[in-house]
Amino acid sequence: MSGGPILNFRGHLIGINGRSSYPISNWYVYTNGERPTDREIEQFRKLSWGLPIRVFLSTAEPQMIADYNLSLSLGN
Repeated sequence: MSGGPILNFRGHLIGINGRSSYPISNWYVYTNGERPTDREIEQFRKLSWGLPIRVFLSTAEPQMIADYNLSLSLGN
């Protein structure tokens, strides 16, 4: 997990790098709490994963968003 930026072609921040490909651990869980099948895990392990900036901002403290002048429109 680097925490580095994920940028679109315009240079806008659209996500935060969360997990690189071929992780050591199997931490995959769907949002409903279910675990993926072994075949799905095999496919998932090949991918790098990131946290969409909209998800991050939707859970961030309002004061932090104000302090850093953050906006959901930046990633459009």
